[in-house]
Amino acid sequence: MKPIYIAKEEADRNSLEFKSAVKQADARGVNVVHVTPDMITLTRSQARNRAAYQKAQEAAEGIGRQVIIVADNAPEALTGPLVGRTFLKTESTVYVTSELMRNRAEFLRLEAEAKRNHQQLRPIKSWDALPQAEREQLEASLKDA
Repeated sequence: MKPIYIAKEEADRNSLEFKSAVKQADARGVNVVHVTPDMITLTRSQARNRAAYQKAQEAAEGIGRQVIIVADNAPEALTGPLVGRTFLKTESTVYVTSELMRNRAEFLRLEAEAKRNHQQLRPIKSWDALPQAEREQLEASLKDA
């Protein structure tokens, strides 16, 4: 039998979706697999391997997403103090990632707080989307704090 796939972030939040998946897995006698982004992201050369692609596709479909194929020379994933953050407040700006914007209530809360504090709200796709110098400055400010 196939395992039940659940996004790792759902498992980390112990969401209702995760709890439901665990109950289903227990009832069917199968494992729950926590799917991380690196499990559904393949380089072009990895995607040419049929077994690797099928494994990634099964995991991606299990969580309602698609396999992501990147160039073989794609930049390394972001590391450092910004990893895992969905927003960052500085003296004059609140940076908000697209991941946080999916949570409307949290986004609206931060937007109202930014207006109250006379801060600029700056939506960004991801921390990688920031210019290198600006990202390094933010990382340095986090290390100092």
